[in-house]
Amino acid sequence: MRGRTFSLTIILLCSLLMPIATTPASASLEELGSAGKVAEFDHAAVGWWILDNGNILVATPDGIVTAYMVQENGTYAEVWAVDANTSVNCADYNSDEELLALGTSNGVVVVSIDYMDELYRFSVNEAVDGVAWDRDGDLWVTKRVSKHAIEWDGTASALSGISTISSHTNGITDVIALSDGKVLTSGRDKQIRIHDENGSFIQALADSTAPLLKMGISSDEAYLFSLTDNCRLDIHNTSDWLREQSINLCSNGQGRTLTQLDNRLMMGMSNGRVFSLNIDTLAVTQEFSVQGEVVGFRQAAGEGVFIFTSFGSSAEVHLLDADRDGDDVVDGLDEFPDDPSESADSDGDGVGDNADWAPNDDSETMDSDNDGAGTIATHSPTIPPNKQILMETVTGTISLEHKAINSLKMTHNGPILTVMGMVIMTNWVQQVPMLAQTNLVVQPWTDWVVKILTVMDIQIQEMAKRLTLLELQMHSILSPHSILTLMGIAMGTI
Repeated sequence: MRGRTFSLTIILLCSLLMPIATTPASASLEELGSAGKVAEFDHAAVGWWILDNGNILVATPDGIVTAYMVQENGTYAEVWAVDANTSVNCADYNSDEELLALGTSNGVVVVSIDYMDELYRFSVNEAVDGVAWDRDGDLWVTKRVSKHAIEWDGTASALSGISTISSHTNGITDVIALSDGKVLTSGRDKQIRIHDENGSFIQALADSTAPLLKMGISSDEAYLFSLTDNCRLDIHNTSDWLREQSINLCSNGQGRTLTQLDNRLMMGMSNGRVFSLNIDTLAVTQEFSVQGEVVGFRQAAGEGVFIFTSFGSSAEVHLLDADRDGDDVVDGLDEFPDDPSESADSDGDGVGDNADWAPNDDSETMDSDNDGAGTIATHSPTIPPNKQILMETVTGTISLEHKAINSLKMTHNGPILTVMGMVIMTNWVQQVPMLAQTNLVVQPWTDWVVKILTVMDIQIQEMAKRLTLLELQMHSILSPHSILTLMGIAMGTI
């Protein structure tokens, strides 16, 4: 086992993913829109799978298996990696046993998620193009030259000796196992061959018009889906194996992957074409185009879908998402997915850019008096850096006065506190001319004085009464000028 660091770049608002055509969606499916490429890996990929802990397992064509943690910001952080040191053609994940089987150029390598390492490998002396775990935890493996599938006994850790008796005449391409034990293989001979769990031949489905490359089964196993090498989809009913539909998805493109996400079947092609089919109606509702070969899908938040595409030496993640408010910005990129008038909040203040008077200033959202300055700035002066010394002096003065109040609280109750509150206010007012000379706004400082009095539970309406009752104490603390200043503020003349 060895670790390997894969770089990943998050790219937002990329226009590589564009809708090609849309037919009216079923009422049960929300229409998806393009959110573009959202992540990029520096390695190619065979596929990806979701682990029980939410991590994403990725296998590469050169045999590297990596578990990634998807972080809150959308980046993929490597958790562990193992190098099988072999080329990989295909893979299948057993979620019950947490085992990943890799089909190689001459056999199979099985990686354990629990051990985070290779568990075992075995040879079949031929290239393997399809692997599938069955209901018993055994593994079915296709043999490219022999054109049939054989079974590996997971309990005995050996080949069981069972194989599909009926071989394809031209290239076996895939294998799947159903919950009732049946084993299905597809081939370039345009046939799907059905066998029982012992490999005995049951019947062949020979109604396809093109070589078959990839198969998938619906979650309830009511339908068998198969993709051809010329971008067609065949749908068979598993109750009687009759073909329900044959749909021409596009003019070219080889089928690569099928994944059911709720009632949506996602299909991907070698040329980057993506199709969404409504399982209930068996109708293709949307199609998209991405760059690269589509190798997997997984569910995003809500109705969203992540698409995994691969290139020769890199891979990409694209996002399809719903647009609940119909503002042409998909929910995954919409800060306000239920508000058609807003989609972005550049300053992160919780107010959309369209309603935000200052969309790039998280301290302002409106200009109440239309004076060109934000409401908060109008009532809360900004202190230039070169005035910091002055402000520290004023702050120090207040701190000393608060200490004086705390001292007086021990011997003198409310009246003296009231007087000392006025002392603090007076000192602030005495600083106002100085602050005015520094080009600061004067009025907000008076507002702050009133706030100080409010916090100390002093009502301005009672100031005159308290001044009369405490005249002696006032004269012992404040100068006549200070008393007049306090009276002016209390009466609203300052």
